[in-house]
Amino acid sequence: MSGWTNEGTCGMRPVRCIERADDGSLMGSFSTGKRIVFVTANTDGQGWTETGCVVSSEEQLEYADPNILHIPGTCSVFCAFRIQNRSPDPDFSWQVVVCRSDDSGKLWQFDSVVETSPPGGLFVGAPFLLLRSNGNLQIYYDSELDAAQLGCHGNQWLMMRERLNGIRGEWAPGRRVLDNGIISEIEAGFQPGLLRDGMASVVQLDEDNLLLVMEAVDVKLPHQNIIQGQRSPDGGQTWWPRFDVYRGRTASCGTNFNAYNPWVCRPGSGPAYVAFCTDEDFPEPPDPSNTPVEKRRAHVKLVRSLADFQSWSAADVLNNDGDKMYNPGLFELSPNKLCSTIDLLNGTRAMFEQSSE
Repeated sequence: MSGWTNEGTCGMRPVRCIERADDGSLMGSFSTGKRIVFVTANTDGQGWTETGCVVSSEEQLEYADPNILHIPGTCSVFCAFRIQNRSPDPDFSWQVVVCRSDDSGKLWQFDSVVETSPPGGLFVGAPFLLLRSNGNLQIYYDSELDAAQLGCHGNQWLMMRERLNGIRGEWAPGRRVLDNGIISEIEAGFQPGLLRDGMASVVQLDEDNLLLVMEAVDVKLPHQNIIQGQRSPDGGQTWWPRFDVYRGRTASCGTNFNAYNPWVCRPGSGPAYVAFCTDEDFPEPPDPSNTPVEKRRAHVKLVRSLADFQSWSAADVLNNDGDKMYNPGLFELSPNKLCSTIDLLNGTRAMFEQSSE
């Protein structure tokens, strides 16, 4: 792909996820901590303005990780997000919640609580919404809670829940985004190598053939971040073994640099693209993988899937202007033209545009 053009920064641009309405306009969201703001723009991604407020609170609740999904042919938009309860005596620690708008994002109402962790701090969050080819709504999210309940303390993996009758109704019990070999090992009482999977995004390759991309950690110490993927042949009911999408280069000390915070997009019927953060172009040593986001050194890079969607190209630079960036997103702005939003961690997001080869 060719080079990226910086279209400037704006406090109203969305984070990660962009959706297109039936009239061609764009929609997205971002969090201020106390509010999740729903924003819209014209067909070419310019002129982002606040259209609605998904949720707000003056209580000791923090909202983050918003992800939206527009239902084609309707005015319905879903927004999933996570809540952290910072109250002195909380009745829960974390929640994954869904809200819904039936007027293209102007007014919002509560839809459902997908998952709740009790007081104690076990994380659930970073949701991703997907409309299956059969019309069922799915949600993917991170869960330390499920891992701990199976005795795998310190681990985190992805869960998927699905509505079995379209976009409304109850959520079916959660399914783990793990291959059968790992699931059998856990159920037999064995601890797998450290799993810290999160920040899923998913694309449909055809019918029920799914590609999921996630942030993970190397099983080898010091457990640096890597980008991995998994494929499902049956709409997320089962998963094939994971594969690497990208690993940062190896430093002279033998430790890999990090690759983390991915987002996958598949324009049309072509290859899939994954944008992610990495510290591999900065001086050694690599940042520890548990470094707070605002202190991590980061550029954003991009890889492209090859024929089987399980092997990937070398990485190209998307943005290396500065050293603080997070939450890259990808969206097909028009045929053969991608755009990317990147959170600059200063209250603004940058937008970049690029034309395909």
